[in-house]
Amino acid sequence: MVVEHLTTCRLCPAFCGMTVEVDGDRVVSAKGDPDHPISRGYLCSKGRSVGSFHHHTRRLDFPTIGGGQSNWDATLDDLAERMKTIIARDGAEAIGYYTASGGAYDSAGRPAIGAFFRKLGSNQRYSAVTVDCAPGIRAQQMVTGGHAGITPEWFPDEQAPKLAITIGSNPVVSHAQLGMMLSDPVRWIRDYQASGGELWVVDPRRTETARFADRHMAIRPGTDAVLLAHLCRELLDSGANEREVERHVPAADLAKLREALAGFDLDFVEHRTGIEASTITDLLAAIRRSGQLVITIGTGLNFTPDALVTQLLRWIILVLTGSVDREGGMWVNVGWYEQLEKREDWTSTAVTATPKSPRSRPDLPMWLGEVPCAAMVDEIESGNLKALFINGGSPLTAFPEPDRLRAALRSLELLVVIDVMSNELTEMASHVLPAAAMLERSDLPGGWSQHMAYTPAVVPMSAGRRKTWWMFAQLGRRLGFDVVDGINPDTASDDEVLAIFAKAGRQSPEELFASGPRGIVLPRIYGWVHDRVLPDGKWQIAPDALIERLRGLLKPAEQGPRLKLVSGRELHNHNRMPYGRYGLKRFDEDQLPGIGIHPDDAARNGVGEGDAVTLKGDLGILSGTATIDGSLLPGTLHLTHGWLGRNVCRLVSGEIDPETGQPVMMSAIPVEISLAS
Repeated sequence: MVVEHLTTCRLCPAFCGMTVEVDGDRVVSAKGDPDHPISRGYLCSKGRSVGSFHHHTRRLDFPTIGGGQSNWDATLDDLAERMKTIIARDGAEAIGYYTASGGAYDSAGRPAIGAFFRKLGSNQRYSAVTVDCAPGIRAQQMVTGGHAGITPEWFPDEQAPKLAITIGSNPVVSHAQLGMMLSDPVRWIRDYQASGGELWVVDPRRTETARFADRHMAIRPGTDAVLLAHLCRELLDSGANEREVERHVPAADLAKLREALAGFDLDFVEHRTGIEASTITDLLAAIRRSGQLVITIGTGLNFTPDALVTQLLRWIILVLTGSVDREGGMWVNVGWYEQLEKREDWTSTAVTATPKSPRSRPDLPMWLGEVPCAAMVDEIESGNLKALFINGGSPLTAFPEPDRLRAALRSLELLVVIDVMSNELTEMASHVLPAAAMLERSDLPGGWSQHMAYTPAVVPMSAGRRKTWWMFAQLGRRLGFDVVDGINPDTASDDEVLAIFAKAGRQSPEELFASGPRGIVLPRIYGWVHDRVLPDGKWQIAPDALIERLRGLLKPAEQGPRLKLVSGRELHNHNRMPYGRYGLKRFDEDQLPGIGIHPDDAARNGVGEGDAVTLKGDLGILSGTATIDGSLLPGTLHLTHGWLGRNVCRLVSGEIDPETGQPVMMSAIPVEISLAS
């Protein structure tokens, strides 16, 4: 008998409401929930394909040791004994973990892993934060006196400012990013415009989002900071919110900024960015006219060499115009778990002056309690990291120098992969732990933006799969400690574990569970950052790192015929999960990725539609299939990141921004293109 279940999609942090029809243990269909307060019936193609994903032939159904089928007791016993040997010889710091998008939305598993490693005594914690969003978080810390988690939010409803600028972001496809969780993006954008909102998109490609925008600025890849520097320069002269600046910006910071920004005049910015002066002037006029505004920045921008500068300049514009933590502007997410507006002591959360560093990379400070991902290969090669758990992602498609990393992973004493599908990592792992997928577990999706919910499991878990929290609770027991206090993994349910993690939340666990998948809309609270967080009530808008890097932006740009390769996303694929297009089509090493190229660049390089081509960068080569794409700015190539065999990370160096711990050039990569030989 077919039964319909109300649930939540957890393939991305937009967390759309959905209804799933189930016949026994078979997922029959999935569609959007029309009564969900945020997604309003919308569900993207990934969510609608959840049945194909759930029943995929590559789903993992039993644990393995050394590639051979095992059972859970034998696997966990073997793993625990090997870990004890490593700890006795090298200490707990020789064991680490990496978690990515596949594990980020498991709301019992994610905190259980964190608790496990804290009690184990290891700081070898890695996540995708230092792959694609560190510049934004580091900028938060710099402008607020050292505090992460101060995230300006935008949702395009009637409360939003009437001007929005999105840079290096394509929410019509991605749906979610730090500070913008946008279910049903096209309808929300159209509603926003119908209510008087104006949307500008800054991107070298006329993206799916740009097609719905009021204005599109086709900017040269990697020059976004130059554009924002000019806007800051002009707003300091005219257009700033005088009350906000006078009360909440140090006069010394204003003086430093004026001096550092003096060279970013209109002629310089037009020449460097490729944007016509009249268009830049139009944007500045729109900002002055609107007063308050929204600026959002996405992964595409965070991958570029000057991402930190761009993020800081974005903050400066928001501060100068009174557009953050003020009514009529962007609100700052208070969180469901954290309830930040109630916190009294913010001094304990500030970044320390002398943070720890991984032993192999003393030049890379740890921050947010994590080791920068780029240090992982050095830690393995130096012998500091002997065992690694990988949860819900693949460093091989996310980190620079993947061939070097692959060799390092193979050299580990223990490589433990927790995932839902087989992939390259499961084939090289010492231990594979098959995890329950989203429909097989209860969750608390939300809290990242303005919504929080509870969703129960809707299909039974297969006999050989297990919840991630259970794996670590059982492993902790074998190592002599409880991962979740008061929880017996032999008898506890998901809901009991979730209730413990949620006990300090904004509502009681019982209230939250009763709200179901449609959940609770969080309050938008203004003014608390000014009152509680900022040192002496002042924004710190002229950090030394910004002033120094602004000088670097004024130096002559590299000249030459090389193209710039930018990253992107596809609606049917999740870039960070290594199993392809949810049952529709796989990204694997036997496929050539499509490489978008402008018609003029194609003609200049003798390239036609469908031709096999080779990209050559400073560090490697990459094969692909040419796709003629008039939406690109001439001089720009476009490639969706996340392919397995033909991996854009092969073109990326291991050079790291010491301020963020993130690779300096994952997009706007200088390359040459030629026909494959």
